[in-house]
Amino acid sequence: IQLFGEQLVAFRGHDGKVGVMEEFCLHRGASLALARNEDCALRCIFHGWKIARDGTVLETPNVADDSAKKRYRAKAYPVEESHGLIWVFLGHAGEVIPRPRYQWETLPENQCLVLPVDLSCNWVQSLEGLVDSAHTGVLHHDVLQKMPGYISSMGSDGAAMQGNLAPRLELERTDFGFHYGAIRQLDQAGNAQVRVTAYIAPFLCLIPPTGMAFMAVPLNDTRTRFYNIWWSTDERLDSG
Repeated sequence: IQLFGEQLVAFRGHDGKVGVMEEFCLHRGASLALARNEDCALRCIFHGWKIARDGTVLETPNVADDSAKKRYRAKAYPVEESHGLIWVFLGHAGEVIPRPRYQWETLPENQCLVLPVDLSCNWVQSLEGLVDSAHTGVLHHDVLQKMPGYISSMGSDGAAMQGNLAPRLELERTDFGFHYGAIRQLDQAGNAQVRVTAYIAPFLCLIPPTGMAFMAVPLNDTRTRFYNIWWSTDERLDSG
């Protein structure tokens, strides 16, 4: 896998837990994406070095001095798995800081659905779309027309977004990023639709009305993994 321009390898050990480490073996640089997955470690196919999930070198078959393995340690990263997402801390294990917890993580996993899509663009470009409410009525017009309660006037959420392509935006700075409200006038009486999006720095947006989040994770400068996250407080979203 690639993340923030770093070449990494991810694997699931026999205990079910995920490990993430630098892709290239610290001995001769062979790719550990080709390694054998043994128990909870990877064995390099070049010289058989066996490296544990935390970077500990367990075996060095081509080195006569068995104590030599204690002098080496692979670059491995702390990992946490939750609700279809694998979170990796790209720092030192002793410096791990608590990550944010999101609403979908308070629910059973079968009430959450995660769909990743790879995009050929910089991650900031995908974020620009998330904080641009004006494009919704044009680009997503077919989806809006399938929304429950859609009518041809501006009396529903989807119809309002199509009926007013120039919403007025108001921004509120927060300690996590900002809220922005897209305000669309519905009628001459002054009634308005207000849709509030939360931008959570650096790469997550919560989209109204509820149960939708989109996350733009940079793989490198020109490729982004765009995570679509949906959740429901009262129904299953898995195939079951």
